[in-house]
Amino acid sequence: MIVAIERNKFTYLYKYNQIRIDINQFIDQSVKSLKLMLQSDLKEVVKLFNTAIPLFEQDHEIVILEVDKSKIKFHDGVLLSFDSILCIYPLTKMGSQLLSGKISDDFKVEYPVFENGIEELKIIRSMEFRKNTSGKILSHFNLDVIINQEINLAIEAAVKKNLIDKNKSQKLTTFLDHLVAYNKTPSYIPDGNIEHICKVGAIAIKYLDKPEEVFTNGPYYKSSIKYKSKINNNSYWASYEDFLSIEDDELKSSYEKMIDLISKDYTGINIFKVSYFFLAFKSFLNKHDNNIDLLNKEIDLLISEDNKTAAVVMSLLGYIFSFENIYEGLHRLSNAPLLKSTQSKKSEKIENQIREEAVIEKKKELERKVAEQEIAVLKQEETRAGLDINTNKTEEGGIAKIEKNDNVIISNLHEKVSEPIVIYEVSAKTAVQVNDKSNDSDNNNNEIKNDLDKIDLIEIKETGSVKEVLTVQDFRNYLLKELPKAKQKNWFQFLGYCFPRKNDDLTFEILEMKIDSEPGLKDKLLKIKKDKVLIKAFFDANK
Repeated sequence: MIVAIERNKFTYLYKYNQIRIDINQFIDQSVKSLKLMLQSDLKEVVKLFNTAIPLFEQDHEIVILEVDKSKIKFHDGVLLSFDSILCIYPLTKMGSQLLSGKISDDFKVEYPVFENGIEELKIIRSMEFRKNTSGKILSHFNLDVIINQEINLAIEAAVKKNLIDKNKSQKLTTFLDHLVAYNKTPSYIPDGNIEHICKVGAIAIKYLDKPEEVFTNGPYYKSSIKYKSKINNNSYWASYEDFLSIEDDELKSSYEKMIDLISKDYTGINIFKVSYFFLAFKSFLNKHDNNIDLLNKEIDLLISEDNKTAAVVMSLLGYIFSFENIYEGLHRLSNAPLLKSTQSKKSEKIENQIREEAVIEKKKELERKVAEQEIAVLKQEETRAGLDINTNKTEEGGIAKIEKNDNVIISNLHEKVSEPIVIYEVSAKTAVQVNDKSNDSDNNNNEIKNDLDKIDLIEIKETGSVKEVLTVQDFRNYLLKELPKAKQKNWFQFLGYCFPRKNDDLTFEILEMKIDSEPGLKDKLLKIKKDKVLIKAFFDANK
């Protein structure tokens, strides 16, 4: 019989003579029978190992012990004593080397006979962790119902190929295989967002099994480098749009040819776009300690613009990085209750929820008032119409005689009509009274409607006070109305990156501070003094 045990527990076993072990860590097979199974039924052995071997990161953290089954005791669980151990089997050759100096030289340590099964187990567990990470990320960003399952399986297959022992020959056949495997930045590729544009081309050349010189001497690379200052924008999305907007026939022609070549296996998605954002996000995480929390704005912007592409990109990130590499950022994104850093987020979320509920309730209240006013107006009109008819009736056959400018208009009141129609001239005094009532009603309606129009600008404070504030959406509406289209693009790219949530409050001071903090933005957005004056006037007018 064998048992898989953590090395630190084995130390306790040596030191305290006996410890309690989870029964699932035992495999009721002899070493000899397991060695035979490795040759004939590897999958079954791996299945047994997956149940018995605890989680580990390095090969020396677990050892496999051959034990004398007759000496195992059952007392409130399974008790393993030191004198029941016959010998130690390291997991792998690497594990055997790492164990040297960590355990006594007096112990009988055998050759790692189960290495093939352990390596297969590592791949199975790694794929399971990666799949779970991808699922968690997609679920967090509400992309799990959008992701194409066929492309998800293609991602899984590409990642699995790259987990295989590097000493074995790998057959990378698809573009995704090469995208996942590509993990370098050649010296000929410049920094900035242009890097990710160029890398897609470099990966495409590798996929086509052509030398790098074909890429570096080709029109796609040369034209991309030519426009690198235009492409190197602050946000990944803005850079991507700037690249697509370049009016260069040679660049467009080479780009379209590349799209045709790399897209043949992927229907329904833009594989170039997916590759660009995946490489951009991957590079960001590598440079920022794998902190996915810092990438939140860029992810939200991509989701708002193209959720299909975002779903594939986020699935790729989950499979590539896996939970053990991005766990800190993922726990923060998920607002894990144990983390202090998530408490402020939760408080802010609750406050926003209370504010939104208060605004909705206020809106409902105003809508009720409008409905009540409309009903009151209708009743007044019906009452007034009924009085007008009754006072003009004569005793002869129900015929009404109404005078208007000395002319007599006869109306047969016995005809069926859907609503009373009255033609009359009223005295000056009556007219004034009627108009006053009508004006009062209209004024009330207008006041309530004005309140409804302003409901998006209401902010409910904890004290219950109400004040008007401008939002990012209000400023967007102003730009659409007042700015020429040529200027709108830069503004909307800036707002999409720095202020992605359209219902957030916005003041001129916050706007100006953000522009000043980003080099080059001021010349791009507020180069003309008149623009700044007009925008400031817009905010001042709405204070």
